[in-house]
Amino acid sequence: MRTSIIDPHIIIAKVKDLCQRLEYFGVKVKDARKHPQISPVTIFKSLLLIPILRLKSLNQLDNYLRLPEGIRFIGSKRKMVVSDSTMERSLAGFAIDSVRKILNAVVGFARARGYHKITLASGRRMIAGIVDGTEIGKKLCSVFYEIGKVNLLVDVERIKKRGKELEASWKLMEKHLCDKE
Repeated sequence: MRTSIIDPHIIIAKVKDLCQRLEYFGVKVKDARKHPQISPVTIFKSLLLIPILRLKSLNQLDNYLRLPEGIRFIGSKRKMVVSDSTMERSLAGFAIDSVRKILNAVVGFARARGYHKITLASGRRMIAGIVDGTEIGKKLCSVFYEIGKVNLLVDVERIKKRGKELEASWKLMEKHLCDKE
């Protein structure tokens, strides 16, 4: 059986094109920072690289964005696009609704191309998902991923307080896995 590997550079080019289209249609990412030097849109575009390049941390993303190809992806004229500490400050105040709109567009783009499916040993292709808890900008969240050739962050649900993780995870699973009548 032949395994197909998608070149991350092709996906990066497609995501960059998608980001430009989102900006054209006026989809805006907002955060709570006053007078930011680096726009929330730039930070969001940077964050899209984490699953594509299978990075494990904001620090790894920071290091990638210092490379010429990272700077080109963002389209920055600066030597350094955005630091991991700036990303963390921005994420603490991200407006979740605007992020959801963009994630839905990215997920739709990848789904249309079949990037979100996995191939079982039998050859059958299917969609698999993961729900996991994480901390985003000092806020507890439950996240839902579709896994495949590209892992897609589909949705995020804030966890109200410690001890309510399961409630947020169930909410995500009901929203994305249950049949809608």
